[in-house]
Amino acid sequence: MKKMRRILAVLMILVLAVGMLAGCSKGADTTPETTTKAPETTTKAPETTTEKEAESETELDYSKLHFGMSSKNMANPFQREVVVGCENKCKELGINLTVTDAGSDPVKQAKDMEDMIQAGCQAILFVPYDSSGLEAVLKQAHEAGVILINLDNRVDDSSAQYVDSIIVSDNHQAGQIPAEALVEALDGKGQIAIYSVPTSLASVYRIEGFKSVIEQYPDIEVVVEQTATAGSEDVALPVWETVFNTYPDLDGLFGYCDSAAQAAVSAAKSRGILDQVKIVSVDGSTDGKQFIRDGEMYGSAAQFPQVISESGVEFACTLLAGGTVEKEVLIPTVWCNKDNVDEINNFSE
Repeated sequence: MKKMRRILAVLMILVLAVGMLAGCSKGADTTPETTTKAPETTTKAPETTTEKEAESETELDYSKLHFGMSSKNMANPFQREVVVGCENKCKELGINLTVTDAGSDPVKQAKDMEDMIQAGCQAILFVPYDSSGLEAVLKQAHEAGVILINLDNRVDDSSAQYVDSIIVSDNHQAGQIPAEALVEALDGKGQIAIYSVPTSLASVYRIEGFKSVIEQYPDIEVVVEQTATAGSEDVALPVWETVFNTYPDLDGLFGYCDSAAQAAVSAAKSRGILDQVKIVSVDGSTDGKQFIRDGEMYGSAAQFPQVISESGVEFACTLLAGGTVEKEVLIPTVWCNKDNVDEINNFSE
């Protein structure tokens, strides 16, 4: 119960930070109005056990716990931060942790998680590469009594029935914020491109949020929505090179995540058109923030990866102790641009 109270405090502090940052930047021309408050769904900390329920919780011997953490691709800076948060919290509590990297391979990820089940992990935290690709192993883990905490990229509804809790960024909001900023930067008109990864529900929700804003501006045309298998720079770079070859007069683009946006910066530089293209994204990663400082990215909706994964560890412990947690928690994002880039400490520096 004490552990849960601590994570509730962290989440409440984050929510307050969203409001404070938004308030500090409200007067800046580059801050969209939609970022002045967090969405209503994210202004409440997750519900925890009642006092009566807390009395029935067992005291955990953390040294006897073994957790698994399955990353979808640790080449992605955001995913590395998710793992770091999990490692730090498990080290603090004295929990044995096994970390695996699927490397954007859904078959490997399923096998990694099967191995965790066989190794006797009491809880598995995971970021799915394919939101619909893990149902069989999730069912297997659920039937074996393993606590399952879905982080960052939500599984589909069919898979969610086997998951104990889902902790993700508010990805719809994370798409809306860059869209508002891009609209303002382009003065409501121009040609733009979108980069998406259809196997990721995080991407799907971000694109939905982005489009829900853009469609209100008839003078902004989405000339291409380019799909890809991942958001990593090596995958995104040739995609953006093709986009710029086909649409050399683009005015702006949405990169889905910072690594994909950084690939767009490289491709735009190669063509000598970086000054003409406003690039927005999601993550607020360490590298992404440097690109913003350098004026190469217009801005990014900053996520809080370690809050997500530390919350996941705390939730798993609460469930193992007999407590209850919310089924799904949305963590708000904060718009990060040149005006507030040094005020947002969401990644390990």
